[in-house]
Amino acid sequence: MLKEAHVDVADFAKASASFERHLKSPEVSVVDHYWLLREQVAETVRGRRRLYLDTRYWVFIRDAALGRAKKPEHEAILKVLQDRVTSGIAICPVSDVAVMEMTAQTDDVTRAATAKLWDELSLG
Repeated sequence: MLKEAHVDVADFAKASASFERHLKSPEVSVVDHYWLLREQVAETVRGRRRLYLDTRYWVFIRDAALGRAKKPEHEAILKVLQDRVTSGIAICPVSDVAVMEMTAQTDDVTRAATAKLWDELSLG
């Protein structure tokens, strides 16, 4: 059975604005745009310590973010990571392996919480 698709108005507006922006710059090729995006990502990451978390720790801090930490240390780890990312000291890249493992989750609540945390700590 197919689930009904949910279209977020904010996402649609964002996509529309992006499309309009691209239409106004037809001289920028796909390759040029790709390299510009790479440079923007590099600039965001430059100077930050990269902290790679394995799936186990993403689960620990995700549960802490949901208010159901299994240990007090998990809440402390989450807080330190959030503070470091917010202050520009660190970033937590998300590996392709973590994405594959976590997107296999069947619980919508934990999957959405994981995605939100990834977005926050990896700076999108």
